[in-house]
Amino acid sequence: MLIEHYACMVDLGEEECVAKQYLGADPENAAGYVWLSNIYAASGNWVLSENVQQQRKATGVKKPN
Repeated sequence: MLIEHYACMVDLGEEECVAKQYLGADPENAAGYVWLSNIYAASGNWVLSENVQQQRKATGVKKPN
C-alpha cells in the first residue's frame, strides 16, 4: 500500500490513483473496474482500458444489469 500511495503522489493522475485505491479496497465490486477502465478509455489508452476489463472478467466480477 505504501508503494501505491507513493506512486499516487509522484506520477499518476489523481482520478486514476483514487480509482485504483477504490478497486484495491473492494475488488469484488465491478464499479472500480468500470471506473478505471473508463479513465483509461477517456485518455485514449485503449490497451489499458481493455486490460482492466479483462482483469474484471478473469476474476469473475460481473457488471450489474
